[in-house]
Amino acid sequence: MMGKEEEMMQRTTYMTLLLALVLQMVGCGGAPRMGTYNIAITTSSPWPACETDIIGIGESELADWSSMTTSDVDAYFSPTSPRRESELVFDDKPNGRRIKAVDDPSKEGDDIIAVQSGSTETATLPKSDEVWATWKDRRVMYAVVLTNRKIAGAPALPFIIPLATNRWSGVIDDKTIEVRMPPGDIKFARNPKEPSDK
Repeated sequence: MMGKEEEMMQRTTYMTLLLALVLQMVGCGGAPRMGTYNIAITTSSPWPACETDIIGIGESELADWSSMTTSDVDAYFSPTSPRRESELVFDDKPNGRRIKAVDDPSKEGDDIIAVQSGSTETATLPKSDEVWATWKDRRVMYAVVLTNRKIAGAPALPFIIPLATNRWSGVIDDKTIEVRMPPGDIKFARNPKEPSDK
């Protein structure tokens, strides 16, 4: 026969094991989480002198960015609009990067992803970039690619890249999300999985 103390200890052990099992089945913290990737933007035609931004957004911002019209994109790139600057920086930390096609990429700062104007080189936001730390702190779940549509052949609307690990698991092997930007269109080289809760 067990004493009261042993019985209590056994109950506590059973309850702890039961709780651990439930949490494992439910997935404690099972909400999707952001992965860090290289985001590579390729083009089939030479980079024009264009303006392209990659910005991190959270789940609560998705509807706003997804519903942008061509007029909203034009306003975003307007020289008098404060939105572009405020989106690229969050609490004095980088929240995005600009891609610029320039004659001498070596002269650009760290906040610019510079590519040779007229080339077809890939513009890459590396997973080692400090912007990923800001995105992790902000619980960013998407990267938005915006291109100034006034440049000939540029996509007219924002392109949303999901960053949740469950969207890319088994789809890409090298932690690189490739986005192709042929004239007038933008698409994934390999499509992410459909969203799920885990």
